[in-house]
Amino acid sequence: MEHSIVSLATPDKMMAAQIKKGRFTLEEQWKVKDFAEANGIDIVYLPNLPNEGPVPNFIHSKEKAKIIRNFPMNIAPTDDDKPYFFNYARWEHPIASMERLTDIPSASQGNPFFILTQFLIAIVLAAVFILLPVARRSSLPKAGAGRFLVYFSGLGLGFIFIEIAVMQKLTLFLGQPVYSLTVTLFSLLVFTGLGSLTLGERFVPGDSRILAVPAALTAYVAVFLLVSPALVHHLIGLHVALRIAITVVVLAPLGFILGIPFAYGLRVLHREAPDMVPWAWAINGSLSVIGSIATVIVSMNLGFAAVLVIAVCIYAVAFWALVRGSSVRSAGAAA
Repeated sequence: MEHSIVSLATPDKMMAAQIKKGRFTLEEQWKVKDFAEANGIDIVYLPNLPNEGPVPNFIHSKEKAKIIRNFPMNIAPTDDDKPYFFNYARWEHPIASMERLTDIPSASQGNPFFILTQFLIAIVLAAVFILLPVARRSSLPKAGAGRFLVYFSGLGLGFIFIEIAVMQKLTLFLGQPVYSLTVTLFSLLVFTGLGSLTLGERFVPGDSRILAVPAALTAYVAVFLLVSPALVHHLIGLHVALRIAITVVVLAPLGFILGIPFAYGLRVLHREAPDMVPWAWAINGSLSVIGSIATVIVSMNLGFAAVLVIAVCIYAVAFWALVRGSSVRSAGAAA
């Protein structure tokens, strides 16, 4: 590796590296040196010149993993599951990252202290505007509010987790973030609407078959995580129009599955506490905002595959709360 890389830096510390398949010849290195000196650029590393500093030390080290682990900033390599190329602050010490809030945004993004602050603000505001109406308004029933809070919170949180994670996972396949954004949003919005319209009406409140929804979602996410790498590997060379069509087909079942829970939950709520229907919409919207920030936090630390797995768990908890509450109410009515 040490003979296949050169690195230069501008006076304001913007660094660039060039990697060659093979070794840089002495002639090529002298050309780089002449170019750097003629343009006032600092030489960070050239294979056959004396070099000192963090970059040369890293290149020559036999314990690169140890250097990455002990370095004061996050210099771990990025991949498609954690594509945060400009995230250098460490999440292990979020308070300490406050010192880096003044870093140049284009060079250092995703400051943990800033993200966590926004996350806490969103949680506080959501709690105020979601919990206070139930506590203060006598017209809203208190019994059973907890299970609907868990259910619709889970739907808002889980849906945005899946939406953002799938959007990121398909970026490489579609070639451009803007393609992934538009195609994913279009597909999910269309097919969740169709799922609510066609399948959401088939489940009456109390129907045990509704548990097939989290089971189907679990199966879909498992298959998606297993198959998506092969999908990218074998089909990425196709024309973009074909890749968009394939993406729509892949997302159609997911959209149908995700379209059922909200429609079903509203039917249950309308039967048991119709005055709380607007409140459920507010919960869902508020948790979508919180979830968009939480997705960033989870993906920066664990990756987008973990985001999808956690989303499945969130949906499972949401359905458990709703179905368990319905069972308790049915038992109480029978008694």
